[in-house]
Amino acid sequence: MIKSIKCLHRFLLPAIIVCILQQTILIAKPNADELDKPKHSVLLQFSLNELMDIEVEVTSKRLEPIQNAPGVVTVISKEEIELFGARNLFDVLNKMPNVYGSGSYLFPNSVVSVRGDLDSHVDNRVLILINGRPLRDSNFGGQNFSIYRSYPVTMIERVEMIRGPGSVLYGSNAFTGVINIITKNGNNEHNQFKLSGGSHGNYIFESSIRKSTDNYDYIGVVNISGEDGWEFNATDFTGSTDHQRRGFESGTVTANFKIGTFAFDFFGSKTKTDNIGILPLWSLPGQKLNSERLFGNMTHNQKLSDNWTLSSNVTVNYMDTWWAAESIEHKSTDILGEMTIMGNVSDNLDFLTGVSIEHQSGSTLNNSPVPKYRRLPLRIYSEAGYKLNDQIKLIGGLQWNKPEDDDGDILNRLGLIINLNRFWSLKFLRGEAYRAPNPTETDILVRNGNFTILSGNSALEPEKITTYDAQLYYQGESAQFGLTYFDSKLENLIVRVPTEGNGQSFNNGGNSDFWGLEIEGKYNFPHGLFSSSSVTYQDSRDSFGTRPSVVPHLMIKFGIGYKNRKFSLGVFDTYISDPEPIAGAPQLNLAPDGYHWITVNCKYDITDWIGLKKGNAKFTLQVTNLLDKDVNHPDWNGRLINSLPQDSGITVYSGFEFNF
Repeated sequence: MIKSIKCLHRFLLPAIIVCILQQTILIAKPNADELDKPKHSVLLQFSLNELMDIEVEVTSKRLEPIQNAPGVVTVISKEEIELFGARNLFDVLNKMPNVYGSGSYLFPNSVVSVRGDLDSHVDNRVLILINGRPLRDSNFGGQNFSIYRSYPVTMIERVEMIRGPGSVLYGSNAFTGVINIITKNGNNEHNQFKLSGGSHGNYIFESSIRKSTDNYDYIGVVNISGEDGWEFNATDFTGSTDHQRRGFESGTVTANFKIGTFAFDFFGSKTKTDNIGILPLWSLPGQKLNSERLFGNMTHNQKLSDNWTLSSNVTVNYMDTWWAAESIEHKSTDILGEMTIMGNVSDNLDFLTGVSIEHQSGSTLNNSPVPKYRRLPLRIYSEAGYKLNDQIKLIGGLQWNKPEDDDGDILNRLGLIINLNRFWSLKFLRGEAYRAPNPTETDILVRNGNFTILSGNSALEPEKITTYDAQLYYQGESAQFGLTYFDSKLENLIVRVPTEGNGQSFNNGGNSDFWGLEIEGKYNFPHGLFSSSSVTYQDSRDSFGTRPSVVPHLMIKFGIGYKNRKFSLGVFDTYISDPEPIAGAPQLNLAPDGYHWITVNCKYDITDWIGLKKGNAKFTLQVTNLLDKDVNHPDWNGRLINSLPQDSGITVYSGFEFNF
């Protein structure tokens, strides 16, 4: 507690002051000249025209202004990604407010914790979408490390994130957050070739093609990446010390194709990553974790009238994950059919309703059998938004969901949005969400000889969350600002509990309460300068009065960048305060400590240097962990040791991009 108070005085209050000073222009009443400026006139100076006046899809399955969206939403555009640099999706998300990326000895870089919620290395409380369609697996419920490491950032137009529930529209896993990846299209884009390398044997080879006509539009990206790995030393729970390289290999194909009223999305990846094993135990054989993911979706949008549209979707998700050394393999194939009708009943009332049914099937093979399963979860949902007048809008939504072995439940969503004027708005939101238990939790059995490491529980019930949000939001010509207070009550949680012989099983284990404050802002200065910042503080308590999460209380994220026609430079600093220690865990490795993770990203146009007649070429240089900090995260999954290394020291990457 004393260390937390010191962190508050040293970092939180100064950071809040900086964040508020950055937004002082927002407090002044806009003058007539500003109101009369052409839309995006300031932004075009900097070519970051996606940052302001954003419309988002993730909150209501259709485009709407972010200030009127019934959710706490943050957006990172392709321009911002390019300015500050990102090697993968994990890097992009770690720059968002109140997001803490982590992993375990079994699944490195596997979890994106939103608002402090972190209790498993399976990422089953955050739902990933591609163009609004769910990318998830029924077997694990959230085996996402391969997506975070392999999804090519070149394909991303923007990333929309809801902090808070989204299950009313999206079903299971949209629990504490929803990530919607909006892909680029062929319009106003170039074919591209990218080649880069860096420390620890890192490499990226990428090629993309794009084309847009009056009849069709497509973009496709092929990405091959990997690294030999950064080496770390650690002590396992028996006291044995050894070392390992944390490397990976990945091959990915992504594509988006549109023709007429049809749209097709595809994502396929094959990933290998080093890990310690199913326990932090060096005596286990060294191994690679292998994963294959396939995602495909077909969307058809049909205009029923001037005001109404029918959207029909078929979404396929395939996952195959295996450990060669352990002869364990998990597979799932899930086919989701969904139809949604949306439109305007009147000038003041918009409405949508939909139904989805999913055929889930899979199994776990060899040494860890999960019996073959087939499930047919069903959802029916509706949402309406009613404008009382130009300033006040009410939102209400309901969903009836029925997991396979459950009687069904009803979730609701309520909201009040008050537009104080053209720039300022208030949001008061209440949302519910659920997460259904997956077959791994209900039926898994992992053994080492006569020792049971992990066993399932067929009597598990769905988890539930209720979140209250209050947000003050500003949207201007050159700035955004948000101040949010949230309180989330988690019930019927699925947790791991000890069993005889230091093994573990799953059970519905009580309730938790998470709350916190989030300040975020973006400002587009004149003359090519741009800044993005957030300060978030969260805390939690469970039904026993203890803190259930090891996620640090305080995160401060600040980036500033400059861009002109030839050159761009972005510097981004993420400060993470001291993580919560693991109670009772032996102190065998470095104690997790707070750190600054600083990234410097630079691009320079070298077209004239090499005498190109067509297209353009850029030299890229990026340095991560500039201060060469030791980054150790608590062993929050097994809780058998105090910590394990999470990220490498200072790392340098360089490369070339050729657009033609």
